[in-house]
Amino acid sequence: MAAVLDAVFTKGLLEQVHKLCDDAEATGARVAAWEAIQVIMLQHKIAWNAQVPPEFVGVHPLNRSGLGVSGADAHHHGGQILQAGFSWRKASDATAVECPPAPFHLQSVTENEKYSKLSNGLIPPLSQLKLLSLGGAHTNAFLRAVKANCRSAVAKLGDAKGCLSIEHLQANPEFGQAVELGLRWFVMHWQCCVAWPKLAKLIQAALNTRASSDITEIEVMLDMNSQVEAAIAGGSEPDWDTIRSSAGFTMPPCMPWIRVLGQYVQSNAGGTSGSLLVELSSFQKAFACNDHGPTRTLGSEFMQKVSTINFGPGQKFPFVVNACIKANLASPVHKIVDGVCKLIVPTNIALLTKKGNRQLVAEAEALLRDARALCDTLKIPDHNRTMFIGKLDIRVMHLLMNKTVEGAGFSSLSDVAQACIPTHLRAMCAWCGVHIVSCMLVSCVVAVRSLL
Repeated sequence: MAAVLDAVFTKGLLEQVHKLCDDAEATGARVAAWEAIQVIMLQHKIAWNAQVPPEFVGVHPLNRSGLGVSGADAHHHGGQILQAGFSWRKASDATAVECPPAPFHLQSVTENEKYSKLSNGLIPPLSQLKLLSLGGAHTNAFLRAVKANCRSAVAKLGDAKGCLSIEHLQANPEFGQAVELGLRWFVMHWQCCVAWPKLAKLIQAALNTRASSDITEIEVMLDMNSQVEAAIAGGSEPDWDTIRSSAGFTMPPCMPWIRVLGQYVQSNAGGTSGSLLVELSSFQKAFACNDHGPTRTLGSEFMQKVSTINFGPGQKFPFVVNACIKANLASPVHKIVDGVCKLIVPTNIALLTKKGNRQLVAEAEALLRDARALCDTLKIPDHNRTMFIGKLDIRVMHLLMNKTVEGAGFSSLSDVAQACIPTHLRAMCAWCGVHIVSCMLVSCVVAVRSLL
């Protein structure tokens, strides 16, 4: 259902901001454009400044190209803030959009519930969704966690019970005010991102230019894929030189290997919708950001190998390749070297392409494909799906690559499948006398669905 713009969005206003967005996209001068747009919004009273308690502020579905926030990242970010000393000036980039009214709010509500559930208790549920953040999301998530006395992902920040509390943190008075009253937000009318579809990306690019170290490889790939979607929706062929250039305007740390990231998007995004990239973004929030540190880097060598992997003429195994990235992102702490994941190295990836392993890889691809079909058929909630598919992907890759971190005790794909399938799903299929995933029969899956 499309929203009808309020009368305040006049033709002149629409054209003025459209031009600034287009010029910024073409030149990369997004910081200046965003500052000019803010002035225009305040003049036309479609934006204002407001202090809002953290439990009322969620994350915009387009935040960080859809990557959103993770609990561990938010806690590590909060630790850095406390070490330097909380500053209202440093937090002045906090930017948000009003949460749309019903029925336009449903996607935002669903996404924010998912972020909380994937955080494993590190981000509390919202009391009410009033604002959707585009800048300041991790800071706000940390404030929410402190206010709710959540379990701490950073040992030194936790009290005797391992939880966050304002008393234990002994931060400056300004931080206490932020926890209680919230950040001071630049708030936009909810229809601003409807009126100007390019606005959300421009805002994040402008803010990220000032903090480019936070931009991950998956975020860059999501950005690239969204540009592909926009080009196809507009009836044109994606221009990859333009796409790479645009994704690099924010100067992310992965800029030196941005061409390789583009190769991965072209070959393994999961279709125009980027379904496999979206899967990676959910996985990163639940698995890759753990108690040992914030989000990891995959690195140019690894990404070059997975982007150019060749299984032979006509052979493609997208779920296996995607699982390879997941397994590396979830590297244990002793396999992180200077922030780069090193559990999966090029020689491990080479094992997947050996002729003698081809049948096993093909069976693994079928297992991973059918597991996703099972989740779709049973309408498994997104956060549960992420946990189930994530564990399955990791263990399958460790088995294929002879890793013992998650593969210990598994001698076959069937063993892995049975270890990952939740007990209640196995029970629902017990009547047919075969294992729910290893049977790999669509008829069986449909039959299970009819029992629910």
